[in-house]
Amino acid sequence: MSERVRRARTHGTRSQRSGEEQHTHEAYRVLQHHDEYTSAEHDTWRLLLARTEALVNRHEARLHPEYVEGFRRLVLPWKSIPQLEDVNAALAPHGWSTLCVNGYIPPEVYSGLLAQSVFPIARDIRPREHLEFSPTPDLAHDMLGHIPMLASAEHCHFLRRIARATASAAPNPLDRELFEAHRALGALRSATPRRRRSLLAAAARVEAAQAALAAAPSPLAQLDRLYLWSIEFGLMGTPDDYLVYGAGLLSSPGEAEALFTGGPPLFDFSPAVTRRGIHFSEYQSAYFVARDHAQLEQVLSRVEAAWVR
Repeated sequence: MSERVRRARTHGTRSQRSGEEQHTHEAYRVLQHHDEYTSAEHDTWRLLLARTEALVNRHEARLHPEYVEGFRRLVLPWKSIPQLEDVNAALAPHGWSTLCVNGYIPPEVYSGLLAQSVFPIARDIRPREHLEFSPTPDLAHDMLGHIPMLASAEHCHFLRRIARATASAAPNPLDRELFEAHRALGALRSATPRRRRSLLAAAARVEAAQAALAAAPSPLAQLDRLYLWSIEFGLMGTPDDYLVYGAGLLSSPGEAEALFTGGPPLFDFSPAVTRRGIHFSEYQSAYFVARDHAQLEQVLSRVEAAWVR
């Protein structure tokens, strides 16, 4: 086979794969229907924006400076729930756009979008009773937590890299079960009224799925945890002198305040994070501190290298 034919066939395969991924991703797109947000939902946005601004002003020295800059430039100007086409215009100079989705989407789909510099944004915003902490992905988490760091070149380089690795890792039945278990538990925690027996059963399902994956962690599970302990709940510096950059913390002023007031223990970031599960519907019981973005890249390389031994 000539080199020209080989390259043509390779290009054709990649184009076909890209087209299939695009088709899959489009299946998760929903319309924002911005005009259907209620006045109460806009009030919730304004309240959360004000609380996050207060957090930034009060604890600026403990937040990653690129988050602070990105928040003030990309998010703070929106005094009501933003239209995503306007968000796209603000992100365009940084090479990003958004896709409106309905809450939880499978990790491989989510990562496939990130790998293409498309950030999934949940259409719904948390109800007032979950102001401090949303048990499911919501627009406030995505906008207040994630969007500011997209102005950081180092952050985006790591984000795209881990997203590409995650998107290419085939899920197994245990990965799918954990995803479905988390989604079910989040829905129950968001429901009113809450049913204690159903909540206990859903929490037990999550614990069982996590235990099964802990015993035989798949590459997807390891990468998902690496993502969560960095992009979502990451700290940078040292355990005694750190900066917060994780979106899960920054979109939950209550959890951030708990951390700043001597909350859970802090540990050095290492491949060991791939063996620790995440609590999606409650505060975390520990956090991990990476020295800098270079260490994040190094840990990802070590995790990937372990698969090919």
